[in-house]
Amino acid sequence: MNKKIAHIIVFFIFSLPIIVIFNTQQIIDAAENKDFEQALKTAPKGLHWDNASFSIADFKQAAINRYGKAPSPDDSLNLTNNAKIFDVDPTDPESTSVIEMTNAGHQTGAVWSNMNNENYFDISKDQIASMWLYLGTINHNEPGDGMAFVLQNDKNKNNSIALTADGIPVNGESLGVWGADWIHNDDNQDRLTKAITSSAIQNSWALEFDTFIDKEEANSSTKEGRSFDYDPFKTLEKHIAGGYPALKDTYKFVSYYPHYFTMNHTNYQAVPDLAGTITKEKDGTISDVINRWRHVTISWSHENNQLTYAYNDKDPNTSKPITGSQRITSTFNIDPKNFGLTDGNTKLYWGFTGSTGNYSENNLLIFESIPSYVDAQATTSIYNDSTSTAVPDGSSVDALDDLTYNYTLTYKGWNKTWSQIKAKMKIPKNITFTSGEVIYSNGDKEELPTEIFKNATDSIDYQLKETLKTGNNSAIIQLHGHANAPSNNLKTTVPSAHAHFAGDNLITDTDTDSFTIIPRTITLNSETSNPIEINKNQDVDIPAKISFHGSNSITPDLSKLSVYQKLNNQSMPTKVNTTINSNGEFVLHLDKSQLNQFSTTISFYAKDDTNTTKNLGETNTISRTIQIGGSVFFSEISNNVSFSPINSVNDKQLITRSGDWHVKVTDTREKGSSWIVYAKASKLIDNSKHYLNGDIVYRSDSNDILHDLQESTNIAQHIKQDDNDQNTDITLWTPQNGILLETNSENNSGLYKGTISWSLIDSIDQKK
Repeated sequence: MNKKIAHIIVFFIFSLPIIVIFNTQQIIDAAENKDFEQALKTAPKGLHWDNASFSIADFKQAAINRYGKAPSPDDSLNLTNNAKIFDVDPTDPESTSVIEMTNAGHQTGAVWSNMNNENYFDISKDQIASMWLYLGTINHNEPGDGMAFVLQNDKNKNNSIALTADGIPVNGESLGVWGADWIHNDDNQDRLTKAITSSAIQNSWALEFDTFIDKEEANSSTKEGRSFDYDPFKTLEKHIAGGYPALKDTYKFVSYYPHYFTMNHTNYQAVPDLAGTITKEKDGTISDVINRWRHVTISWSHENNQLTYAYNDKDPNTSKPITGSQRITSTFNIDPKNFGLTDGNTKLYWGFTGSTGNYSENNLLIFESIPSYVDAQATTSIYNDSTSTAVPDGSSVDALDDLTYNYTLTYKGWNKTWSQIKAKMKIPKNITFTSGEVIYSNGDKEELPTEIFKNATDSIDYQLKETLKTGNNSAIIQLHGHANAPSNNLKTTVPSAHAHFAGDNLITDTDTDSFTIIPRTITLNSETSNPIEINKNQDVDIPAKISFHGSNSITPDLSKLSVYQKLNNQSMPTKVNTTINSNGEFVLHLDKSQLNQFSTTISFYAKDDTNTTKNLGETNTISRTIQIGGSVFFSEISNNVSFSPINSVNDKQLITRSGDWHVKVTDTREKGSSWIVYAKASKLIDNSKHYLNGDIVYRSDSNDILHDLQESTNIAQHIKQDDNDQNTDITLWTPQNGILLETNSENNSGLYKGTISWSLIDSIDQKK
C-alpha cells in the first residue's frame, strides 16, 4: 500500500464588519514584564486547547454558593480571578496554550477541569497528568507565593476557591486552596480551627509548589497569616508538599498570643531553587532574568490509592528525561473518603490554584497530557535484520549490519482520540537511516518520503496521517538503516537517542537503547534497493563492494576472498562462483531459475576462508528481497489543490473543484494484476480554528450518491488487460462528479484548509 497527501484549500469571501476590542490591563513591574517575556520566549511545546477544556473560576459565584450571598461592594476588587488562558503565539492555530495564574501582588487564581467537556480525574482508574510549571522570581528578589495542584469535590465545583467567612478569596500563604489564618485575637481553639478548615477548598487534596517561606509569627495588627511554614527548629526552604486543605489535622494550633497556625506538611521536599532569579545592576536596572520551566508528571494508581509526582523529570530544551538528584519524586497514600464522593461517583475536579501577597511572581502552566483525554504510551525496540535478532540495551552489532528502529505508539483509550501526531526521532550517532514506514493496527501502511532521509541532519521528522483511537489503537514507525563502520577500526558506542511525539491531546517521549558496533577488518556494502523489483522471467544482478579497514601497512588481495549466499530458507550458505576485482567489487548473479514465483529472499557475505589474505575474517551480511512481477505505485499526486471560491452559503450547495487535480497510478506488473485507490479527507478548518460547516464528498460517474470522505472511500480500481506498463489518471472527472465540496449552511469568511489521504492497494474491492 502506498499513501500520499494533498492539501485542500477552500477560499470563502464574505463582507463582515470589523470589530475592535480594547482591553484594560494592570500595570506590571518592569522585572515582571521581562520575566514574563523570557518565560514565553523559552516556553516548551505543549498542548493547544480551547477554553472549553478548562474553566476559570467565578469567585463571586463561589461566595454566593457557599454563603448564600455575595461579598460587600467594598470587597469587589478582591473577587477578581487573576487566572487567564492564552496562546504563546496568537497567530498560530496550533500554538501552545498557557495558563497564567498570577502576575502581581495580592492576587488569587483558580482554573479547573471542565467536566462538561469530559475533563476530570477518575480515581477508579490509573491516571496521568503531565505539565510544565513556571515559578519566576519577580519583586524584591523574593518570589511569592506559588501554585498548588488540587483534586477536589467541593460543592463549588469549577468555581472552587478558598474563601473567608466574608466570601473573600484567600491569597498569600493559602495559595488559593489552604484555609485562611486571618483571625489572631480569638482564644477559642475549636472555633479558630473550624474557621481555617471551613475556609479551605472542601473535600480536596493539594500538592503545593511553595516559593515563599511563611515564617513570621502572628501579629495582632496583621490580618493575613504568614506562619504556615514556621518552625524554629528546622531550616526552612522553598518546598513541595501535600495535604488535605479542609482537615483539621493539616493545621497545628500555636497557643502563643496572638494565636496562629502552622501547617503539617506531608512528604516535605525542600527545593531551594523552586523559583528562578533575576540579576540587577548597581543602579537597579534588570540585566538578566534566570528562569526555568520545570516539568512535572503526576501519576495516580487506583489499585492502592497512591499519587506519585516527579518534579524536574524532563529537560525543557531537549525533552530528554532527567535522572539523579535533580529529579525529585514522592508518593502519597490518599484516602478517597476525604473527597466525600457518593453514589459510586469516582470523578473529581482537578486543576491549579495560586496566590500572591506582598511578594509576587509569574505563575504559568503548560499541559502535555490531560488525564481523561488520552492515555497513550511510546516505546522503542531495535532489530538486527542481518542476523534476525533483537538488539537489547548493552548488546552489540557488527559494522554495517542492517537495523530497524521500531517506535511503537499505543493508544490505551479515554475520551478523545490522538491525532496530528508529529514525530521527531533523533538520529542516533553512528547510525544511518535510509527508509521507513508507519504500520497501523487497522492494517494501513504509509511510506515515509525519501526526501525526509535525504534532507535529515539531526532527526527524522514526520507527521502521522492517521488518528489513533479505538479500532486503530497503535502505530509502529519503522526506520530502516545500518550501523556505520567505525573509521578507527575500534569498538564504537551507539548512544541512546530521544524521540518526541506531539499530538492534539497528548505529548509524550521515549528513548532508544544503547549498544556497541563491533568493527570488522572487511565490510560489505551494496547500493541496491530493498526490495529489488523485477519482471517475470528476469535474471538478477546485485552489485556489491568489499572494503578493507585495517592498517595502511597491509595491502590484502581482496580478490582472494569468497562470497557465500543463502536463498530463502536454505539451512547452510553456499559458496558462489563469482569474480572479485582488486578494489573488492563484484556482482552477485542469480539466474531466473533460482527465483520463486513471486518473492525470493537472499543474504550474502564475503569471507577469507583460505587464510591467504592475512586472516581478514568475514564481512557483515547483506539481505535483500527480490519481488517478481513489477510494481504498482503513485507516479503523481497534486500537492496543493482547491475548490472554487464562493461568496455566501445559506443552503446546501455542491462546490466543484478549481485548478489542476492529478492522481496518477503506474502499474508495471503482468496482465491480470489489479489495484484500488481509497481517499479519506479531514475536516476543513480556518486560521481561527473554525471548522467549515460542510464536508468533502465523492460522487462516481455511475450514480448520484454522495460519499462522505471522512470515511475511507473507494475512488477508483482497475485490472490490467495486458502486460504493458500502464499509467492511469483517476481524476478525469466531470464538474458534477469526482471529489466535490458539500456546504450545509452559512460559514465564517476565511481560508479553510485540510488534507486528503490517498491509499493505493494492490488488490480489487469486489463490493464496489
